[in-house]
Amino acid sequence: MSKSKEYKDSSVYLREMQRACQKINEYVQRTTEKEFLQCLESYDAICMQFSQLGEQVSLLEKHTDKIISHFPDEVDWPAIKALRNRIDHAYATIDAVMIWNFAKEDLAEIEHAVARILKKRYG
Repeated sequence: MSKSKEYKDSSVYLREMQRACQKINEYVQRTTEKEFLQCLESYDAICMQFSQLGEQVSLLEKHTDKIISHFPDEVDWPAIKALRNRIDHAYATIDAVMIWNFAKEDLAEIEHAVARILKKRYG
């Protein structure tokens, strides 16, 4: 990563995680589960944002301020990264119902945890 792309703190990555969560929420609110399972555009859009969540976790792991080690139990970091890897490397094998359920049942917890970390760490 070039110096111009380096950030002073992890808040940039955490805010990108918030943005991805917000986009997923917007997409989920516009559709039903049945429509989601039949609409490739919604599925693709939501998967892309989950991929972005995982990418931000990967970037956080590499960052010098070690945000993940300071908040290891706040978010299931490995699960988010594993989902990203599955989306990026085995897209055809993903269960769409699992993606829908994750968006409906687990996303709010991630979003709240990221907000808590931002508040605790950066005020």
